[in-house]
Amino acid sequence: MSTPSDGFDWAEFLTFAASLVGEEAIPECHARVAGSRAYYALFGCARRWLIENRDFPARQGPDDHQLVWRRFEMEGTREASQVASAGETLRFHRKHADYDASPAFTHARAHQVAVLSVTEDRAERLYPVDGDHPRAHG
Repeated sequence: MSTPSDGFDWAEFLTFAASLVGEEAIPECHARVAGSRAYYALFGCARRWLIENRDFPARQGPDDHQLVWRRFEMEGTREASQVASAGETLRFHRKHADYDASPAFTHARAHQVAVLSVTEDRAERLYPVDGDHPRAHG
């Protein structure tokens, strides 16, 4: 794994999320934490990429989430659009995991969220950057 310039490797959240959903039966708490951390892995890496490569303001506020995904969509490349789409999808699941107590955030949903993050490798693929845009496969 790369060592990010700001000291924390956000992609480590992916490893953590995957470890929480690696078994068939997990507690609902683990499923919710996995869904939340999977989102923040992508968000943290995406935000850092924008700060380092697109003069994105280095502030930390609640509006940053929408602004990050909007900025990726505005990049105009297929790869950046895929990052934005994955970010919005994971954000939806993260909000459910963090705020919606009913219905239960199931193992199946947590696994789906973690698989989307881990198999697509969205966060790790933002580092290193390939050319002048974030790298993503698809």
